Amino acid sequence: VDGMDILRESLQVIAAIVDRTLGDNEDLEEIIQGSNPTFLADINPIDSFFFGSERNLYGLFHPAVGVPQDRSVLICPPIGVEYKRCYFLIKSLADELASQGISVMRFDYFGTGDALGENIEADMDRWQADIKCAHHELERRTNKPITVLGVRLGALLALKALQDSEVSKWLWWDPVFDGADYYAVLLNMHKRKVLRSRVMLGKKPKAIPGGQELLGFTYSLQAVSQLQSLLMEVNDLEESVKLDQLYTEGIYGDQEDSKWQWFTEKNVVNRLEVKCDWDRSKSLTTAIVSGQILKKLKYMMLNL
Repeated sequence: VDGMDILRESLQVIAAIVDRTLGDNEDLEEIIQGSNPTFLADINPIDSFFFGSERNLYGLFHPAVGVPQDRSVLICPPIGVEYKRCYFLIKSLADELASQGISVMRFDYFGTGDALGENIEADMDRWQADIKCAHHELERRTNKPITVLGVRLGALLALKALQDSEVSKWLWWDPVFDGADYYAVLLNMHKRKVLRSRVMLGKKPKAIPGGQELLGFTYSLQAVSQLQSLLMEVNDLEESVKLDQLYTEGIYGDQEDSKWQWFTEKNVVNRLEVKCDWDRSKSLTTAIVSGQILKKLKYMMLNL
């Protein structure tokens, strides 16, 4: 059993992996032929690996179970605290899609999660390069058309990164359109968080040479500058490529006044009356585990 399996999986899953390794596949095969997709996702091993030219990116591949479909999915997650908040939901979605015959790859950008490097060593250009690398890795593993799911900043980074790559379909969940606006929201939330900390602890945060902390994540000054220059533009998206979007409550609600109206008028938009509270500092430690969001994303992905 791999060390990551012990850390990541339940005892039930570990037992199934051990049985498979020892050649005791009889019960496992009966389960695979059964009709319980949730359990099927649980016993399907996840391939964890390092990839990239320097093997410093961390990937998780969920291979298709049962009858494979003729496509695969690359999930480009958010950055920082937003990734932590939706990590469980993204993993659950990958499990569910794999159980429906769709291979899925999710990954950690350089300097984040289980990838090598420190936060401050990365920037927006590097993360876009990581997305291209992840796209190539999934393409190599499956040789199938790739649907890209971009979550929050991951949607903007992916759209910029994959201009010259083959993307069969796009799906966005609460995408960030304007990096400068997004930075302003993060900064405002961080200031409120720091103010509460100073009141409670009576300490002023130390300055970080060459970097800036935003909600527990340290961005290089280069990354901050690049973020403020990132802007999603109409020409970034090919009209021939289908785009589905999911917006939760409070995200770009008034489309008549939105400068992003084109993206919602020309493409499929789904709305849910579920609050993710991306812009509320009081929700920073609250995981997003909404079954409605998971169900909707799964439905959208299966019906693209």
